[in-house]
Amino acid sequence: MRKHIREAQEKHMKHCQNIDFGVLEHKILSKSTIKAAKISPDAIMQLAIQMAYHSLYNEFVPTYESCSTAAFKKGRTECNKLK
Repeated sequence: MRKHIREAQEKHMKHCQNIDFGVLEHKILSKSTIKAAKISPDAIMQLAIQMAYHSLYNEFVPTYESCSTAAFKKGRTECNKLK
């Protein structure tokens, strides 16, 4: 088992060598300004991720914002990949 874990770790590290990560702090657009416009900050982040993905791959992928469905009888959420 330890051998398999070690091999998985090595494989993971190999795949992660080409990952770039960057951060941008937007000084004007803040959580409070987004909420004042009655928009969800999470929705803005999803939009930013979608725009970044589209700029890289020239296509959109389906996303959703999860919600609580416990108030509904047999409530559930479903996601289907669109192509």
